Amino acid sequence: MVPSFRPPLALAVLLTLAVPSLSAQSRAPWESFTHPTNADSWSVYNVSDDQYYFPIWDDVTEPTNPAIYFNFSGGQDFHFSTLGASNDAFSGNLAALKSGGVGFNLSAENANNINFVDVAFWSVPQARWYYSPSVTPAADSSWSWETFSFTDDTWYYYDAGWVAVELDDLTLSDVDEFIIRAVPNSSAADGEWVAIDDFVLFPQVIVPELEVATSGGSFHLSFDLLDGQSYLAQKATTGLRNSDFIDMPGALTENAGILSLSEPTSGSAFWRIDTDIDYYEIPQIPVP
Repeated sequence: MVPSFRPPLALAVLLTLAVPSLSAQSRAPWESFTHPTNADSWSVYNVSDDQYYFPIWDDVTEPTNPAIYFNFSGGQDFHFSTLGASNDAFSGNLAALKSGGVGFNLSAENANNINFVDVAFWSVPQARWYYSPSVTPAADSSWSWETFSFTDDTWYYYDAGWVAVELDDLTLSDVDEFIIRAVPNSSAADGEWVAIDDFVLFPQVIVPELEVATSGGSFHLSFDLLDGQSYLAQKATTGLRNSDFIDMPGALTENAGILSLSEPTSGSAFWRIDTDIDYYEIPQIPVP
């Protein structure tokens, strides 16, 4: 059985003003595998028999936070695949979306028997797979949060040998599929599982460009909303240390995609806008 779920810190933040997403092309899609139909939209390629399977959906160990897993067989690796999965939320022009990378929770029954786990994606314009740095699971049956950055990590492709590369916009302009490869070592027994949960495409966090003005005895600040991010106004009247700033959750109002705040100019104050990632959970996929 898959051990109990442990959410990544990035998904546990309290988001004050989040931008709703109605499209599969959200900048921050999050597949939580809460529903069995979402799990069944994924697939697993088993190298040992060259066949595709549904991942195994586990809602018994932790009913409110299910995960997916698969079992080793024949000493060979297997690959979780996003091809056609999760309403195609993880494919498309990731350069235009200003995607920052991918992340997921990882667990394994016997961590010592895992050679490595990595992520790869298929770039349509380059017609090749790109592979991330590899990781190994944490202690047996525990969860670790793994991230793979498109900008900070070195990626690799194979062309008569491994070639290190920095990803560019062309490579990310049409991504068709992600796979998560779980590769055992020679000690792994048939039936040992590797599980994943909370697969996300995380965006680059973009600092908003603020427009500031004064009129009618009031101070005005405004900026454009950006999908996949949340915003919180903070105010300080005594200094510029982080501890001087106080959250002002009701200060920002939204109208036609623009956030703004207004305040009388009497007295002096410092304002800043705190922004964070706002993950959009993939909704339940209907039964075919």
